[in-house]
Amino acid sequence: MSFILRKPEFHLKRISKSGILILLLVSFSFIVLAGFTYISFLVKRYYKGDTLIVNKMGQVRGSIQRYSKLKLFCEDFKEPELCSRLKEVELFVNSTLEFIKDFYLKNPEFSDIKKEVKVMDTFYELEKKWKILQNLKDKKKLVKESENAWHIADVLTGKAQKISEIKEEKLSFVIDSIRNVILLFVIFLILTVYFLITKGRG
Repeated sequence: MSFILRKPEFHLKRISKSGILILLLVSFSFIVLAGFTYISFLVKRYYKGDTLIVNKMGQVRGSIQRYSKLKLFCEDFKEPELCSRLKEVELFVNSTLEFIKDFYLKNPEFSDIKKEVKVMDTFYELEKKWKILQNLKDKKKLVKESENAWHIADVLTGKAQKISEIKEEKLSFVIDSIRNVILLFVIFLILTVYFLITKGRG
């Protein structure tokens, strides 16, 4: 009984086409995965702390008016409970302003947008007004400076919201660009598969 050894036949064309298709599919999967991973990273980076900071600035705005009212009542009635609350509000505003400065304003990320909106100038103006407000004894001046400080705090809160909106616009542009790149690659993949199929038939 004799065995005839035959050379194994390799379908080079088929292997080549299959390899190209697999490579394209793997590349497509990688690009999609990388794209969505990058988008997820950008969303976290762009929105990090925005809501917190806007809320903190709003709290400072409300606390400034509360501080002024408590200060007037404390000086008029000398009630220990009112004076105790006054101290609590004062400590809260001081600590919150420090938090905003360290966590938000000193953060180098998006410093170009912060400069564009001039949020630092408004913050230091508020900080200056707050120090004046703490040292005032005259009631009329206290009420007037309280209104001024509230207005500056309101402007500061508005600027923080504006920064968030600008960041959102920039993020939308980046996401649209990534989507377009993925779309172009899908079109390229479809055309390549079509070309391989039509070439195989021919």
